[in-house]
Amino acid sequence: MRVKKHHRRSSQTRRQLVFRYVRLIHDQFSHWMEENRVWLAGQDYAYWNKLLDLRNSIHRLFMNFSGELIQDIKHGHHIHMIASNSVKSVREHLKYKLRKRRGCAVCGMDRVHNNAHIIPSSEGGEWSLNNLLDLCANHHYLFDHRLLLEDEWEHIDFGKKSKEAQQYAKKIIEPQLKKYWKVLQELKLPDKSSIKSGWSDTYKKIHERQRGIVPYSEFVSKEILKENR
Repeated sequence: MRVKKHHRRSSQTRRQLVFRYVRLIHDQFSHWMEENRVWLAGQDYAYWNKLLDLRNSIHRLFMNFSGELIQDIKHGHHIHMIASNSVKSVREHLKYKLRKRRGCAVCGMDRVHNNAHIIPSSEGGEWSLNNLLDLCANHHYLFDHRLLLEDEWEHIDFGKKSKEAQQYAKKIIEPQLKKYWKVLQELKLPDKSSIKSGWSDTYKKIHERQRGIVPYSEFVSKEILKENR
C-alpha cells in the first residue's frame, strides 16, 4: 500500500515538474518574441510562423520524452497535463482545448493558443470557458499587461462570457487600457513602417510594464527625448 501511495505521489510530482518546465519554455520564448517585436515586425509572416513552429516542436519533443502528451488525432491539438488536484479544472481544460478552434480573439491566428483569464485566477477567476479567451502568445502578453491597442481591444467579443467577466473587462481592464492609449497619443509614436533601427530600444521599453501611469509616462517621455537629441 505504501508503494502505491509513493508511486502516485511521484507521478503527480513528475507531472507538476513537466508542466512547470513547459510553461518556462513558453514564457521565455514569448518574452523573447515580445522583446524583439519591432525587429520581427519587419519580417514576413512566414518567418513569424517558423518561430511559432519551433516553439511547438520544442514542446512536443519534451512532452513526448516525459510521456505526458495527449494528442487529439482529429484536430491535431496537443494537450498539456496541468498540475491541479481539481477534477473540474482538468475537465474544463480538456474541454477548452478540444473544442473547435476559432483563432486568436484579436488577430485570428490559429497556430498557437494561450488560455487568457479575463478575471485573473489570483482574483478568483475560474478556469472555465466563461472566463477564458483564445489568444496567441503575443496578444496574451499584451492583454495581461494592459498593452493592447484600441483597435485590438475592439476585436475581442465578450458577448458569450459570464456577466462577471464582462463587467470586469468593462470596469477594470478597459479603464487601464484607456490610460495606456492616452499616453501613446501624447507620445505620438511613429508607425511601424517608419520605425528606424534607432527606435528599437525605446519602442521595447515603452511596452514594458511600469507601476503607475504618471511615472510611466515620465519614463517614456525621457526616452523619447534621448532618442531625438
